[in-house]
Amino acid sequence: MSQNDELVLYFDLLTAVVRRYVRLWMLVGPMLFVVFLVLMLFLFPQTYEATVSLSVQHAPNAGSGSSGLSALLGQTNQEKYIGVLKSRRLAEEVEKQINLKSFYHLRTERDADDLLMRHVVPVDNSNDGLLYVSVRLPGPARWALGAGQRRAQVKELAAKAANLYAIALQHYYATSDNDRDSVLLRAGQRELERAQAAYHRASERLMTFVQHLKGLTPDESPSVDTAGTSGALDSLYTDYGKTAAEISALEKTNSLLRAGVLKQLSHLSELPADDPLLRTARMNLALAENNYNQLVYAQQLSPTNPQVVQARAQVQLARKALQQQEKGYLYRLDTQYIANQARLKALQAQENRILGLIKLAAQHLFVRRELSTQLALLEANQKLALATLQTAEEEAVRLRLSTVSGKSRISVVDSALPPRAGSPGLLTFGALSFILALLPLGYFIVRGYLHAVAERMASPSLAEAPILPQPEKTVEVERIPSR
Repeated sequence: MSQNDELVLYFDLLTAVVRRYVRLWMLVGPMLFVVFLVLMLFLFPQTYEATVSLSVQHAPNAGSGSSGLSALLGQTNQEKYIGVLKSRRLAEEVEKQINLKSFYHLRTERDADDLLMRHVVPVDNSNDGLLYVSVRLPGPARWALGAGQRRAQVKELAAKAANLYAIALQHYYATSDNDRDSVLLRAGQRELERAQAAYHRASERLMTFVQHLKGLTPDESPSVDTAGTSGALDSLYTDYGKTAAEISALEKTNSLLRAGVLKQLSHLSELPADDPLLRTARMNLALAENNYNQLVYAQQLSPTNPQVVQARAQVQLARKALQQQEKGYLYRLDTQYIANQARLKALQAQENRILGLIKLAAQHLFVRRELSTQLALLEANQKLALATLQTAEEEAVRLRLSTVSGKSRISVVDSALPPRAGSPGLLTFGALSFILALLPLGYFIVRGYLHAVAERMASPSLAEAPILPQPEKTVEVERIPSR
């Protein structure tokens, strides 16, 4: 057929060919469908997905750190979380725990890291305000022979990997994030560790010196048991340091905790929705007030309308429930405060008793004048280190109570569970099998139609036969210019 020829569609031939091959396909098609479906179920691998949901509380001044470039580029906090989740650093941390290299028989650990990076899918859902982290791992086919145990292992690995990603993200923001809150907390922790190390060094020097005094024999009082007295000083100084540090931390915790909670209770309406303080009661009150405002201001119903009356009653009940929970919380806070105060008095009494024992032991310890001067200097250094440690403890407690840490900023809402089934599922396999079963039908219809057209064109009597204008015997012919 040349380019100048016209392509003629003979609907009578096409209808006859379609009817003939559809009848044949009705017999063969179901068998093809079953064959393709069974092959897919036996050979096509599935993917198993586990998802963990995270609640992310953003720092109010997260942009005041070293994130100037992120601000210039328009990067948001959510994009930062997603970028960290897809990083190689987190993939390496997760791979160390689940060891995909040996499970999938990969050549290098880098291949396992790349596998995790490709199959972790973080999704920030703005509708419910949660961050979803999904891990999809390839597994055996649905009906693969002898693959039941491996399929269960893949499901467990997917859930474990998703949960490990949540832990790794918390660890990253607690140890490596550069926003102001995280930097302050890490700096406070480092200063506390330095103060503790300095106090331990001062105590060790003092204890070493006291141990040295065990070998001395007093000339004026040979009956004094120097070794026993110096050993007692050893333990007394240790107990004194622990007690003083505990007293300082308890005092600061008690005062800051009570002040912080009272401040929050006085401004309940200003608390964020995800704050754990009386969260359920506050949410119930907010929902009741929103419902009432919707009826009164949006729908403009009258105050005597039954719906408005019921909504107003619900607001009053929710506010009353919040007030009752607030009173109960204050009662529990007062109970805890009283218990802390009792513990504080006991510690202070213990501290005074230890100081008295130290003075008594020092009076019984006989040393020469130059040794007593050195002992006094070491004691002064230890007291200075103890004062520094107490100050560092107080500041660390204040930072922990007033600053949101990176780890507490990210909390797990729902942990990942092993998936029940893989994807694609049975419906997807069925749809693909049906499409594959239809392909031979389409092929034979086109082939049969072209063959029938060729036979008609080869017969001049059939090709040049006039078409009578009888509706019941009219052959519809549509001429389309050939390409």
